[in-house]
Amino acid sequence: MAVLLSVGLLLLGSVAVAAASGAAALLTAAALVAHASGQRVALPGAPRDRSATPAAVALETARLFSLEQRRRAQLETLAAVERELAAELHTERLLDLVIERASGLLHAEGTVLLLDDGGLLSPQAWFGLGAWLREVRIPIGAGLAGMVARDRRGRIVNEYPASPLALAEFVSHGVSRVMAQPLVVRDRLLGVVTLTRGPGSEPFTEGDLATFETFALQAAIALDNARLYREARRYGEHLEALDVVNRQVASSLQFEEVLGNVAAATARLFEAPYVTVWVADPVARKVRRAVAVGDAELAARLPAELAWGEGGVGWVVEHRQPILWADLQEDRRTVGGAFAVRQGLRFYTAIPIVLGDRVLGAISMRRASLPPLRPEAETLLTSLAAQAAVALEHARLYADTTTRLHETRALLEVSQIFNSTLEARPMLEQAAMKIAQVCQVDRCTIERWANGRTVPVMSQFADGRRAPELWRRFVADPEHASERMPAHARAVATRAPVVIDDTADSDLVPREWVEAYRLRACLFVPLIRQDQVIGIMSLDYCEERRAFQPAQINLAMTIAGQLALALDNSRLYAEAQERLRETTTLLAVGRVLSQPGSFEEMLRRVAREVGLAFGADMVGAYALDRGRAA
Repeated sequence: MAVLLSVGLLLLGSVAVAAASGAAALLTAAALVAHASGQRVALPGAPRDRSATPAAVALETARLFSLEQRRRAQLETLAAVERELAAELHTERLLDLVIERASGLLHAEGTVLLLDDGGLLSPQAWFGLGAWLREVRIPIGAGLAGMVARDRRGRIVNEYPASPLALAEFVSHGVSRVMAQPLVVRDRLLGVVTLTRGPGSEPFTEGDLATFETFALQAAIALDNARLYREARRYGEHLEALDVVNRQVASSLQFEEVLGNVAAATARLFEAPYVTVWVADPVARKVRRAVAVGDAELAARLPAELAWGEGGVGWVVEHRQPILWADLQEDRRTVGGAFAVRQGLRFYTAIPIVLGDRVLGAISMRRASLPPLRPEAETLLTSLAAQAAVALEHARLYADTTTRLHETRALLEVSQIFNSTLEARPMLEQAAMKIAQVCQVDRCTIERWANGRTVPVMSQFADGRRAPELWRRFVADPEHASERMPAHARAVATRAPVVIDDTADSDLVPREWVEAYRLRACLFVPLIRQDQVIGIMSLDYCEERRAFQPAQINLAMTIAGQLALALDNSRLYAEAQERLRETTTLLAVGRVLSQPGSFEEMLRRVAREVGLAFGADMVGAYALDRGRAA
C-alpha cells in the first residue's frame, strides 16, 4: 500500500513536470513508475533498452496511472461501503444495499446474492437480472457459485458460456463474465455473492477479485451482525413477554395466589382458553390440580388428581418432558381428551415444573387450534415453567419462613413464661394457656408420668376461660392408667407424638373421655428429660374436628422439650427450697439450743422457730416426764 501511495504521489509530480518541461520529465516519471512496478525502463543518460520507445513508455505510464487512480477510488469506496454496511441492521435493506454497492464498486451489470438454505444456494436479492432468478436453486458444489461455496474461495470466469461451470439459466440470459466470492464468517458459510457482465464487456481482473474479496468479507460480517441483531430483538421480545409474566407470577408470595397467577399468565401468553396448574406429591407419586382457569364444566368433568404416569400431566411429571400441542384426536396419553375435543379444545400442551432434581408440578393448556409455531415457542414454554418453579419455590420458602417466624415468636413467648418464675403452679398456668394459643388449638393439658400412669398437673383453654368442675372431674378420673389410655402408652413407648385427627374413628382415646371432655381431635406429645419420659402434653380441639398440620406438630415437639426442662427445673427448685427450709430450721434450732435459759423457755423458742419454718399456726413441744412414764 505504501508503494502504491508513493507511486501515486510520484505520478502526480511527474505529470506536473511533464506539463512544464516536456517529454524528458515524462520519461523520468515513467522510469520511476517502472522502477516501482518492477519494469526495466532506463532513465535519460543511462544505458537503456533500445526497444523501449518514448511512446511506449508514455502509454505504460498512463495505464499505470489509470490503474492506480481506480485502485485508490476502490479503496475509498470500500471504506465508505464498510461504514454503510455496518450501520444497517435490518436484513432486507442490507441485502439490497450489498448488491447495490457491489455493482457500483466493480462496475458489474448484474449482481446476485445467494444464501445457504440447507445445502442449496437460494437467491435473496439481485440487481440487473430478471425475476427468473426467484426459482433458481444451486446445490453446493454445482456451477461456479456452488464451487465457490464449497471451496470457500473466490473465482473468475471471463468466458462463462464456454466454461464447464456455466449454468444454462445464466447463459440463456446473456451472462458472459462472472466473478463470485463466498460469504464466510468464523468458518461458517452464509452464502455467495456473484457479479456478472455481458458480452463485449471488460473482463474481471485479479485486482477486481482481491477488491471483491474484501467487500465480501465486509458484507458477510454485516449480514451476520444483522442476524445477531434480529435474534437479539427476538430475544428481547421474548424477555419482555417473560418479564410481564414474571411480574404477574412474582406479584405475591402466597402459595395459592402464585398458582393462580401462573395459570392466568399462561392463559394470556398463549391465548389458551383453558389452563390448569398441578402440584406434585413425590411421596404419594400423585399430582393434584390446584388451579383451573377457563371452562368450569370441563374442569368438573376432568379428574382433579392423577397418579404419576397417568394422563398427559402424569406423563410429563414422570418423564420430565413436555407434550407440545398434541392432537387429542390422535394422542391417547391424556385423560378426558374426547370430552375436551367435543368442547372444541382439540390441541393440548403440558410442561413439567422442575426445580433442580425436584418435580414441583405441571402446567397444562388446551386450545381449539394450533398457536403460531414461532421458533422460540418451546423456549418460551420452558422459561415460563422455570419462572413458575422459582415462584412456587419462593412461595414455599416464604410460607416456611413465615411459619418459622411464628414458631420463633411462639417459642420466645413460651420461654419468657418458663423463665419468669420457678414456682410450678403459676408458671404452668400461664404456660398452658400460651401453648394452646401459639399452637392454635382449643386446650392444652400437662400431666406427669409416674408408675405407668399420668398425674394431671395443669389444663388451660386458649381463651382463658375456666372450668373448675371439669378439672376436678379430670383429676379424679380413673382413666389415667396406661392400660386404659392407649394414646398415652403409645406416646411413652414410641417417644413420638401421637396424632388423632378424628377421635370418632380412633380407639386410642376412651369413649368416656371423648364424650366427657368433648375431644374432637388430639395431639399427645411426650415430655422427655435426660432420655426419660417425665410427662405428656396434650393439645386438643374441643369445638370442631380439625387436622393437625406438620408445622403445629413440629412446634408442639419443640415446646415439649422446653416444657420438660421447665418441669424438671421446677422440681429441682422445689427440692432445693425444701432443703433450704430444713437447713434454716436446723440452724435456728441450733442457735436456740445454744442460748442460756430454762428448759421450758428453750422449748418455747424451738417451737416458735419450727412454726416459722413450716408456716404453722400452732406448734406443740412436749417434754417427757420419765417419772410418770415409769
